Amino acid sequence: MAEMANHPVETEVGCGLLGAVFHGRNFWPRKHSSPSLPKNCSKHIMKPPLTDISKRLRGGLPETVSINRSNSAIPPVNPFEKRTSSENAILLGNLSKHNHPSSTIKVIEYHRKRNEMTGNILRNPKKKVMDILNPEELKSMGNEQYNRGRLEEALIFYDRAIALDPSKASYRSNKSAALTGLGRFTEAVFECREAVKIDPCCHRAHHRLAALYLRLGETEKAIYHYERSDTKDESSILIRAQALKTILIQCREAHKLGDWNTLLKECHHAITMGADSVPQIYAMQAESLLKLHRHEEACAIFIKGPNFDTDTCTRFFGLTVSAYVSIIRAQVEIVSGRLEDAVKTAVMAVRLDARNVEANAVLKRAEAVASARSRGNHLYKQSKFVEACVTYTEGLEHDPHNSVLLCNRAACRIKLGQFEKSAEDCTVALNLRPSYNKARLRRAHCNSKLERWEASIQDYELLIMETHGDEEVGRALFEAQVQLKRQQCEDHEREVRLLHPVATKSGTLSG
Repeated sequence: MAEMANHPVETEVGCGLLGAVFHGRNFWPRKHSSPSLPKNCSKHIMKPPLTDISKRLRGGLPETVSINRSNSAIPPVNPFEKRTSSENAILLGNLSKHNHPSSTIKVIEYHRKRNEMTGNILRNPKKKVMDILNPEELKSMGNEQYNRGRLEEALIFYDRAIALDPSKASYRSNKSAALTGLGRFTEAVFECREAVKIDPCCHRAHHRLAALYLRLGETEKAIYHYERSDTKDESSILIRAQALKTILIQCREAHKLGDWNTLLKECHHAITMGADSVPQIYAMQAESLLKLHRHEEACAIFIKGPNFDTDTCTRFFGLTVSAYVSIIRAQVEIVSGRLEDAVKTAVMAVRLDARNVEANAVLKRAEAVASARSRGNHLYKQSKFVEACVTYTEGLEHDPHNSVLLCNRAACRIKLGQFEKSAEDCTVALNLRPSYNKARLRRAHCNSKLERWEASIQDYELLIMETHGDEEVGRALFEAQVQLKRQQCEDHEREVRLLHPVATKSGTLSG
């Protein structure tokens, strides 16, 4: 598909009609090999009337049309002289395979239609597609775009074909394939369901439904539709669906027991078995990482998972699953510092499942942390560092492992000259989120103030790689390196002074 996508319609047809027929090959005779064409030779060239040509372009030429080419009075044709469209048609007829003007007109008609149906449709798809009334032709054109990897364009053709003839299951099934390629899995499931309703024996639709349900974690439905398809690739769907069924049971048991390491492993196993678009599996992975205080990995996992909106998730997976996914999303947003988003998501979770104790607890925590950060930031801007530090600490009582509040409290402690405590807060924040550059920068500054130059240099070197040579970080690194060398020289001189009296004393006794 990727290879076919590299050859767009415009380049395949070529520049103009000649490019389309000959694909860039030069069939013209060399200029010196043909005698010059007389100025009045165009009157000798036999050509059909223009009205007939226009009619035949619309309705096709009868196969009995013939032109007498035995007239020896017709001089050779100079290919470099400008011709009318009818003269070009005769010239193409002379060079065509069948040497027949009807073949020439058919070639012209074919490429004219092809340009209208492909190149022009892509320029203004809705307008041109609406002009085509043959659904089978539209399906074929959609298949061509699908094979070229142009899935959005393929959907336009399939939609028009369905509008013209809603009774064909193949149109729905093909649209489902395009939607699957675009990652719109729930829409693809709907189209396959419609195809099966129209034709319960549509084996391809059943097979596509089985593959979709496997990716969405619906193992029973995947097995059901696989058994009704005519494909017998048991190793790819049936066996994986049966294995996935067992894995999902183990995931639920590990989640109930709070065995987060086992749950993390089983979720990963489920994804490798084909359930790569199940939101609750990614949510369980993220929850396990949150419980293990691996916040950065939890954020990465949740971003990597399928991005279903709340309404779609609720319609397809149900209220309980949708509420659970929203609860975990809110927690991920809390630890990543997107506190306003976390409050909105937690409110949505409570609306979905008002009796859910965890949803209400997450909402309360999100509001407390957001309020603490907002009030603390306001106090910090007013240079009220003690009050700001107290406010951040109050927020940490609701969420002790919140890296944002820890880093903000570290900033207050730097202003108060509490460098040791500030470095400790930054270290805890970095353990939770190793790529938290703001916390690393503040820890490097604290270590510099405490004259722990080696630790400071280590943090600054990591920051240089992350910030791509930030000038301020570079200057701080250079200063730390200079101070380290000075400290090393002073330590060496101190050792020499300590050892010198001993050496002198031993020399006097020996004398």
